[in-house]
Amino acid sequence: MKLKQIVLPALLAAAVHAPAAQAVENAVLAYDAATRDTPPVRYPNACAINLLSVTDGRNNKETIGNAVIPIVAGEPLTWLNGGLDNLAAYGFKVQHSPTPVAGAVNLDISLIRAYTFHAGMRINGTVAMDMGVLRSGKRDVVKVRAAGSKANMMNSTSEFVTALNYALNNATGSMAFTLKSLCSDKDVVALAN
Repeated sequence: MKLKQIVLPALLAAAVHAPAAQAVENAVLAYDAATRDTPPVRYPNACAINLLSVTDGRNNKETIGNAVIPIVAGEPLTWLNGGLDNLAAYGFKVQHSPTPVAGAVNLDISLIRAYTFHAGMRINGTVAMDMGVLRSGKRDVVKVRAAGSKANMMNSTSEFVTALNYALNNATGSMAFTLKSLCSDKDVVALAN
């Protein structure tokens, strides 16, 4: 009897405090061009941009954040390509070719971070990318990092995705500002060998 009085409460406490079978919240990572703080500025000297490759280089490829339980969003490349294709809103002609294109700024993009977090009553998103630029046959890397934020209304998974869309649109705005100067760089837009 004494053993039951000790073991039963211990087992009950262990069951209550043990992690659940790792419950997760699934989110649909869908790109939304309208989720931005400011409208895109069309650059008159915008040129052709060729995306050689777009890859997922994140350490944590499973989740985009945590709303008490992990938020799983699946593969991000369709979402990321949507954001990169939206560089056209800044006046760039965006194309995808695995071989360098003459007269274009040839880039390879690696998503390094895409995560969300709570701060006060807001959901914040952060996106970080390595933008590899071909310059005279060599690859220069430009680090791109941006954040986005929205009010936390219902703590739903779609709000976490919205925060990431704010961050991605801020990141592409930053990229566009950098890319406009690369359009006039003869070493960047020269015919690649």
